[in-house]
Amino acid sequence: MQLINYKQLSLSIYSFLTTKLLFIFDKTNQINMNQFGHYIRELRIKQNIRQRQIAALLEADTAFVSKMEKGTRKPRREQVILLADLFKTDKEELLSIWLAEKVYDLIKDEEVALKSLKTAEINVKLKNKKTE
Repeated sequence: MQLINYKQLSLSIYSFLTTKLLFIFDKTNQINMNQFGHYIRELRIKQNIRQRQIAALLEADTAFVSKMEKGTRKPRREQVILLADLFKTDKEELLSIWLAEKVYDLIKDEEVALKSLKTAEINVKLKNKKTE
């Protein structure tokens, strides 16, 4: 008859659950930080467009399109505009999502990230007032 080591069993269960929860959290966080890629994928599927069609438009390969949808590769500004035209969606909205992710990637690990964003917002507002 085999004896059960409850302490080791509970540690194994704890380790398993912690790993699964961290994986779920990481996936959820990744989804939230890849709004652009998910939006592009949604539009592509809704409009029944293949990745290879997008790749041809962007002068890229299908691997780039797949990685863009997953958030591991970022398109250039010109490509975002081409995508907006292809999907017949608002260019400003798509550019806003794309740019927000670029800004996030740049400042996400900075302690003064929010303060920097506020300063940038003030500077953008001042610039816009000058051009009016």
